[in-house]
Amino acid sequence: MRDMRIGLLTRNVDSWCSNQLCEAMRRRGIEPVPLRFQQLAAWVGFKRKVSSGSLTLDELDALIVRPIGPGSLDECLLRIDLLHRLYRGG
Repeated sequence: MRDMRIGLLTRNVDSWCSNQLCEAMRRRGIEPVPLRFQQLAAWVGFKRKVSSGSLTLDELDALIVRPIGPGSLDECLLRIDLLHRLYRGG
C-alpha cells in the first residue's frame, strides 16, 4: 500500500505557509506534492487530463488549493476552469 499523496496547488511553493503545510503532511506520513498554477497544463480530447510536468493530477489522493495569485482575467478564469474540471472528474 502506497503512502497518501496530497497536492498543494499554490502560487509560491517556497512560501512559509506552503512549507508549514508540507511539513505537517510529512509528520502524518503523507507525501506532499507542491505544485504551481503556472506549471499546470490541460489536455483535451478523448481522455481529458490536467498535469504538472510528468504528474497527472488524477494520481493524487487530494488537492489543497492555496491563493490563486495575480493574473489577467483570462489566466484566472483558466485556473478556475481547471479546478472545476478536476472536481467534475472526481
